[in-house]
Amino acid sequence: MLRGLNAAHLLGHGSWIAATDRVLCLWELSVFAFLGGIFVAKSVSKRSMGTYLQERTFQFVVLYLLWTALQGGGAACSRLASSTIRVQSASC
Repeated sequence: MLRGLNAAHLLGHGSWIAATDRVLCLWELSVFAFLGGIFVAKSVSKRSMGTYLQERTFQFVVLYLLWTALQGGGAACSRLASSTIRVQSASC
């Protein structure tokens, strides 16, 4: 939320939010990958590696297709909303 407010220039100039956001962006993917890796061993130990990979691949594909559909739908709605609508009057 603060990122959006800062992008809209609602927090003033020289805001500490922009600097903090840049620093956190350097680490967010690394921390996410590390935390995800911590739980892989426990998850794999519950079932075989093949089953684990099959389930994860299926989940990834479903989420990817859903996200692609949402992005495509959003782009289509955006183009539709920004297009000029011409109304022709009926002459009698």
